[in-house]
Amino acid sequence: MTRRIQIQTSNSIGTWIAKNNVLSDNFGDLDLLDSHFESSRFGKNDSNFVSALNHLHREIDSIAAALFDSGGILNVSTIYADSAVINRVRANYLYADSADVDSAFTHQLTGHKLDFVDAHIESAEIAHLSGRTIAFDSGRIKYLSGEYIDYDSASFGRVNVVDSAFISHATVNNLVVKSNFQFDSIDFSHVFPFTIKDSIGQILLGGYLLSTDSDINVP
Repeated sequence: MTRRIQIQTSNSIGTWIAKNNVLSDNFGDLDLLDSHFESSRFGKNDSNFVSALNHLHREIDSIAAALFDSGGILNVSTIYADSAVINRVRANYLYADSADVDSAFTHQLTGHKLDFVDAHIESAEIAHLSGRTIAFDSGRIKYLSGEYIDYDSASFGRVNVVDSAFISHATVNNLVVKSNFQFDSIDFSHVFPFTIKDSIGQILLGGYLLSTDSDINVP
């Protein structure tokens, strides 16, 4: 906007002319407006100061309508950022050559390789997890639940609870059974010492006997 210029009735004609020229200079020359104002999709917009301002207002509204929806959400097809801080991103598909994510919620994560230098996962629920390589240089998962986990090669230090499992082949260094286990649909829950001795009481065979009941007389 222009500076305030006051012309008094006591001013001379020369002073009046000078102040009027200052006011004109403050408004500026409409002929110096960018050519976009002369001819645009809104018509001619360089005839006066008000029409130029209205043209800018229409352009701003048009840009806002193109970028934001009715809820004020920014929708763009492509963003290039050499350096940027984005607090939240929600996308159906995200491809990153290289990414450093400080904090993120990911609905679905799919890839050929997942590699963490350092990872701490407080709680994770995975409907399906499979892959050729999942590598943690240093990682700790406090709680992991899912419907299906498939590993080509994996090492588990400790598995606390397994409701149901089918293992075709297993190599176990140390197995502890706290309740019972089953062979050929028979549940074994108790162990009793078992020895075979000769006539003088020398042990010929010593071991333990698996039983289905706490009573040794029950088969």
